[in-house]
Amino acid sequence: MRFGPSGGALENRRAVAYVPFKTFITAIEALEHNLPLPHQIDSSVWPSYSGAIRAQLLAAFKFLRLIDGSGKPTPTLKNLVENKATRKAALRKVLETSYPNVVGLDLTKMSPRQFDQAMREYGKSGETHTKLVSFFLQAAKYSELPISPLLLRKARTVTRKRRTEETSQSEIVGKSQAAEAVAPPPTLKTLRLRGGGVLKLVIEADLLQMNAVDRQLIFDLIDKIRDYETATNSMP
Repeated sequence: MRFGPSGGALENRRAVAYVPFKTFITAIEALEHNLPLPHQIDSSVWPSYSGAIRAQLLAAFKFLRLIDGSGKPTPTLKNLVENKATRKAALRKVLETSYPNVVGLDLTKMSPRQFDQAMREYGKSGETHTKLVSFFLQAAKYSELPISPLLLRKARTVTRKRRTEETSQSEIVGKSQAAEAVAPPPTLKTLRLRGGGVLKLVIEADLLQMNAVDRQLIFDLIDKIRDYETATNSMP
């Protein structure tokens, strides 16, 4: 059993909430628009999200005790979804319950380093740690949980960093897709063999960008296929 900075035991068995906070709130609103709540909250209730996002949502819901181990909605989730007017206050209570070892240190007086060390007690590192920090800070800001101006500034910095990383990743994917879009279609040549069977030559390359040795090899193969076809056609 591990212990947090305030001496409280941390539960190793539970995942942390590191889904984008905006996605989390949108997921809550989606449930609100489709009341009553289903008997079980699983990935099928958010069909428009990717598999990775749905998995992160379910992990967050379990960590925040909005659903139990079998996916059954808790009274806390019912309150969050059905009472929009008190949603911020309800979420603030959820944060206080789910992050006792962080909130218990008095967020109004914590330095960014203190806060970061407290969040590391949840056992994550790298990008996942950055995401869970972002989730908590954005949730705290939304629910009006009292935190220091230094942490509010950190929340803005983390959010900008995540948006920059997501934009960069989107640009990489976009360039890759663009490259695929302009790639030349494959060249296909089918040759029926005299003894039965078929030989297929597929060329997936841009001949204009190919080096001389490779280009010559392809032309030699094409010439041999043509010679074979000519000899076959001239046979009685």
